[in-house]
Amino acid sequence: AEEALLRGLRRFGAYDPQHLINLDRLHSARCGEFVPMLVGAYGCITYRGQPENLTYDPTPLQRACTNLILRSGRGPEVVESVLREMEGCPIEEQTPPDLRPAMVALREELKPGFVRNDGLTTSQPMCAMSHLVRDRRLAPRLVPLVQHPAFVARVYAAMALGRLRAVEALPQIVDALDEGYPFADPVTLVSGKHFGESQSVRWRGFLCMALGRMGGEGARIELERLAADPDEYRDIRYGAVVGLGFIGSPESLPCLRQVARDDLIWRIRVEAEDVITRIERQQEEARLRGGEA
Repeated sequence: AEEALLRGLRRFGAYDPQHLINLDRLHSARCGEFVPMLVGAYGCITYRGQPENLTYDPTPLQRACTNLILRSGRGPEVVESVLREMEGCPIEEQTPPDLRPAMVALREELKPGFVRNDGLTTSQPMCAMSHLVRDRRLAPRLVPLVQHPAFVARVYAAMALGRLRAVEALPQIVDALDEGYPFADPVTLVSGKHFGESQSVRWRGFLCMALGRMGGEGARIELERLAADPDEYRDIRYGAVVGLGFIGSPESLPCLRQVARDDLIWRIRVEAEDVITRIERQQEEARLRGGEA
């Protein structure tokens, strides 16, 4: 079965996710030759053709790609190649030849600010890096990237730190959140929506989600502060509520109930209600398990 799936992957590529998902079910460790293809299958927050929704857990396709790359033994070299590009110091001869085209294409997305090419992105390697990173020793290299000149790079650096549960990065992420935006929250311009100075380009809420993935008491306290502040930007308030949902602490319930009652934005109130429901359900399940014991 594995050999047939590998032949199908060579013939059809990653267009059929079932090939990858089934190879993952077989615990295949023979996908090293397909790593560039797997990296390109992750999607990205800016890619409308294959968007990554950071408010949810990884998709089945993303989980399969991550497992297949890690089992191939090539995960560390993907992470290292992407980090060097993000740091602006790529070493061409140390980048695996089959990854070089993706790394060169990534440089377009690492320019300062944010410029979106509609229907196309080359940011997928950063997304892949944030899923593949496992070595906590990389955290000191990721922390400065939270202030990268390119907005999307900041998001994926923060998500990687969240995945590593690198709580030492909390102050730097909070500093980036507290900087806010150079425009008022209620106003959104129609023109210029693809550029960094646009009032439609908001990315700091994703940093709140990264804090939620990071977890810990410090992250919870900061997220509650951001979620409950009516003067905070709406994407930050929303991201903070999502982040509190990732942490899932009953101690956040008073804050979440306040947000669900008082926030002016309907979507934020609904998200807070959903998080409250999940936490209360977990409390009830824990109570029932305790009763059974």
